Formats: sequence, C-alpha cells, structure tokens
Amino acid sequence: MAYQQAIFKDQEFKTRILLSLQSSLPNEIDWAFNTLIKFSYASENFSLDFIPTLIDLLLNFTVDFFQQQIEANQATTDVFCSKAQQESYERVLQVFHILRNFSFLEMNIRRLATHERLLFLLMKGIALPPNSQYGELSRHCLDILENIAPQVSLGSREDPYLTTMIHLLFTNDRAYILGAIRALTRVAVTETNERVLGYADADVIQRMAQFLMIDDEELAAATLEYLYQYSSLRGNFSAQLIRGYPGNLVGLLTGFLSYKSSLAPPSTSAIGTLHGIPAAQMIKVPESTASQKPTIPDLTNYQYLDEPYRCLGWLKDQLLNGSEADKITLKDIFTEYQKLFGTEKPLGLKEFYTVLKIAFPQPPSVEESFNGPEPVNTVLCNVKLSPTRRRDGPICHWNDCNQSFDSPVDLHKHIIQTHLEGQTQCHWMKCTRALDGKQHAIQHMRTHFASKAKKQLPTKQTFTVAKIPIDDSEVSGIPLTSALLLRNLARNKQHHTYYLPYESELTLLAIQRPKVSKYILTVLGELQAN
Repeated sequence: MAYQQAIFKDQEFKTRILLSLQSSLPNEIDWAFNTLIKFSYASENFSLDFIPTLIDLLLNFTVDFFQQQIEANQATTDVFCSKAQQESYERVLQVFHILRNFSFLEMNIRRLATHERLLFLLMKGIALPPNSQYGELSRHCLDILENIAPQVSLGSREDPYLTTMIHLLFTNDRAYILGAIRALTRVAVTETNERVLGYADADVIQRMAQFLMIDDEELAAATLEYLYQYSSLRGNFSAQLIRGYPGNLVGLLTGFLSYKSSLAPPSTSAIGTLHGIPAAQMIKVPESTASQKPTIPDLTNYQYLDEPYRCLGWLKDQLLNGSEADKITLKDIFTEYQKLFGTEKPLGLKEFYTVLKIAFPQPPSVEESFNGPEPVNTVLCNVKLSPTRRRDGPICHWNDCNQSFDSPVDLHKHIIQTHLEGQTQCHWMKCTRALDGKQHAIQHMRTHFASKAKKQLPTKQTFTVAKIPIDDSEVSGIPLTSALLLRNLARNKQHHTYYLPYESELTLLAIQRPKVSKYILTVLGELQAN
C-alpha cells in the first residue's frame, strides 16, 4: 500500500491547523484531526517546536471526557453509553493517537516529557482498568509514557511516574507489564535519575523473579534488560538483587547463555529443564554426537581464528601434556603469546589462563598460586613445550646458527651484522659461493631470499579438544543480556561465591558459544581477581 506524500510543513500549514483546531465548525475540526493523524504517522522529521501550542490545543478536546466520564467513575460501570459519550471518547482517542505517533520521534520526546498537563492526563488514562471499555486509551497513554521515559526526570521514589509504572508491574495484563518494564528500563538511562533508582525494591525484585520463570521470551528479555540497566547504576542495586532474589540468579543466568528462540516448541514437563529453562529452548546436542567428529573448529590454522580459539590453537601447538616433573612458568608462555599476537587484540592474563586450563587442566595448587599476589609467576604443572611446535619467526640457516627472529627484517639485520662482516665465503645452508666484499655479499644474499614456491609442509594432525557442540550463531536478546548482567554482578567481589558452582560451566560455554565468549571470559577474569 502506497502512503500519500507527507504534507509540507510551511507557515500556511501551521496556520490552517491552528485555526481549524480552534474553529467551532465540526468539519474544520474533523479535517484538522484527520490531517494530523495521517501526518503524524507518515512524518519522520516533524518537531512539535514548529507548533508550540499544538499539545495544549489537542488536550483541550479531552477536558469534558475526563471530567464527566472518568471523574464520574463511569469507566468501570457503564458498558453502554450515549452517542455523545462515544463521540467524545473517539475524539480523545484521536488526541492521544496523534501524540503517541509524535512521541516516536526523538526530537519530540523532551517537549512531551516536560509538559505537566499532558503527564497529568497520561497518569489518569493509565489508571483506567485494562479490561474496561477505555482499554485502548490506556494503551495509547502507556506507549507515550514508555517513549518519553529517557527524558523523564524523577524527583523521588514517590514520583507519580515511578509509582504508576511499578503499580502496573503487579497487574495481570501482559501488555501493561511489558510496557511498564520497558518504561522503567528507559527511565534509568537518565543520569539524574540514578540517585532515585540506585537501590532495589524488594517487592519489584520478587515480581521480576516471577517473570523470569515464565516461558515467555519477550517478557524474559525485557526483564533481563531491566535488571542489566539497573545493575549498571551507581548504588547498591546489584548487591540487593543478589541478596533479595528468591532463587539461584547466577545459575539461571548461566542457563540463559544457552537460550534458544521460543520458536522451538515449549517443554511440557518441568523435568526437561535446566536452571528453569525449557529443554526445547536449549542448544540441541545431536543424538549421533558419539559417532561424529569433534565440532570444535580446526585449530591447525589458529592464527586466522577469533579468540578464544586462536589462543586455544596456539597453546595446543606449543605445549604437550607432561609428567609431574614437567613444569613451565606462566610468564614464559604468556610472554610468547603476547609477543606473537600483541598487535591483534590478544587475551589478557586472566582470560589466557582460563583458556589454558581448558587445554591443560591444572591442579588446585596452581589455582591457588594464580590467585595469589603475583599470578604471572605461576608455575604450570604437567605440561611441557612441544618439540614439533611451530617457530613464530624466520630462522637463520647460516652454518651452526639456528637463531629465530620475530620478522624477516630482524633476520636480515642479524645476517649483515653477525655473519657478513669480513666474510669471504657464503655459508648459508649448503652454499659455498665466494664473496668479494660486504656489498657483494649483501647482493648475493638476496638470491637466497628471492621469491620462490614455498616448500609443502607435511600435513599436521588437526588439534582437537573434547567433543563439544558449537553454536556459532549471532548472540542477541536473552543470552547477550544474561552475559552482560553476569558481568555486572561479578564486579562485586562479595558475589563471587555465587559463581563458584558454575565456573566450569562458564568456561565450557566460552568455547561452546564463540559470539558470547568475550563476555564470559570477562566474567571469569573478574572471578580470578578475587
């Protein structure tokens, strides 16, 4: 369907709208409302500042309705009404429909949010029971309140906006609950509201816990976004959330990291759940997994993989499982890793150690040493350097010199400074060519570095880890918000004990879901800092 071209916003348009809204002629008023409904829907850049009095002029059409209908308490008792009453209600719906459309434009949010008369009427409209004949009006009011939330300034915990939204959380109408959660989430974006919202309401936390246990993806996602936003505020919200949550919040969030779309059929029994999540929404492990090859990606060409697979592949290439007598200092192996990938966003020490434990599990004594004052000096046990490990740079093939270098430039400098000074014969590999001075020697050495087909290296065995189902899909919604909330909660050291039962599961998920691994590794890094 093709929409009509948006009306041009010139002075003539403004004057015509204002005169029509103030006219006593029904046809003129109808034209103004019909025009504004179409225009507010189609326009993407109209600012209410162009017609500053428009909001008040529209609200004037709601006076009789709110005085006669609402204040007379007819909202819940009259199922039938007169034609005049119906026309009055339809006009009020048009007013809030127009304002709702304009509230979706960011440029209008501040003007709407600071209009006291409008806010007063919105609160009246939202107070109507959702199952009354005025339910559509209530939903328009809720949409406007949700859209203007980022510009609402709360004066105190008793602010009408805040108390109204909290009240809606405890209704039984899903649309009201979702709208209220989103409005409360958006109002927390404003920095000036942190002093009011920085601590948790015990009743609200209890209610949010109920929403997380419902098999409703949209409701759970909105609830997690609320908890994430509030846990990011300055204050004690995170600590109060952990203490006041009626259940195992960390376990629930860990399970949510494997959440799948609700397009999958919901579970019909409580048995088929993990951390309260229906099994149908979890990552599926194929029944024939035992006969399949490992689904960890091929780590042989690890340098082309994203973290943490690049780090995992490099460790599997450099190290081998050893005996009790085999030990390596973490500093030595971490320095080599940083040296090789230092310009390509390598993992930090804590994340590096976490990945190392996946490939080469360490005893409790090593864990205790890593959590000490100097983790970089931790001595790793039961691990040794692989004799077939790849060299990280070019090697000098001059007789009796096998020194390796970080780059060809470093190798060339080494040859000139160490081997060519005063040399009369080439000793590169099996070459015995006579050299006549340093310049001739340099010119000759270039023949050894001329472009040529690279020697085909023998195929190495593919590195493998345990057979783990990998979900390489993009992460958004519930898994992403859960990871961010886990990260926020882990920043408080007092919460780390709640994570201990799930540390191994989180480590596994860092490999299982590559797109969320950086957030999980951050959580594990916070735990290691304890």
